[in-house]
Amino acid sequence: MQNNAFNIQKIHEDSARTLLERLRERMSPSGKTLVTVSGEVASGKSPVSLCLARLLKQEGVRAKLIDLDDFYRIPPTERRSWRLENGLESVGIGEINWNLLYKVIDDYRNNRPSRYPDVDLITDKVDTHETEFSGVEVLIIHGLYSLHIPGADLRVYMEMTWPETMDRQRESQKEVIDGFRLQVLRREQKVVLELKKNADIFIDLNTALEIYHL
Repeated sequence: MQNNAFNIQKIHEDSARTLLERLRERMSPSGKTLVTVSGEVASGKSPVSLCLARLLKQEGVRAKLIDLDDFYRIPPTERRSWRLENGLESVGIGEINWNLLYKVIDDYRNNRPSRYPDVDLITDKVDTHETEFSGVEVLIIHGLYSLHIPGADLRVYMEMTWPETMDRQRESQKEVIDGFRLQVLRREQKVVLELKKNADIFIDLNTALEIYHL
């Protein structure tokens, strides 16, 4: 996703270090390790994923980031009207083009060149990103529903309370928070919480520590 600005803070870097410790134990012997980072809207998925990739680079491990937001079936400019027409129950896992994402993951695992959508948040246009997976050892996919992806070597859930999510959503200024957007956020929260059980590790962004979720 292009022009997705976020403020990297020490808490994001510390969270990434916590993840790196666990990831070292789970690196795939195939040389192709898949990490998925999930959590509610504005829970720190993107900055923590970027910090993790940077830490891996410092250790000589080449990582690549993929934003699940680039794989929505409906373009950004049409998504609100589509949701209004199809109802809140349409919001969730079904909005993602999973077949395309799984093809990209397969390209990664087999060292093939790959093409996938790349949303520009300034123009709201969907470009095409071309990449080469040869030599990439870790693929990090971050997004609301990334825990739906099967076969990940490390599945991360970023913990955040609803009030914190709302505060950070307002700070991001990505979308105006009106009544319908609030309903969408609640629906997304419900779907994400249903996927939470798939996680291997839970990170509390307030402490940057692994927590033991019950």
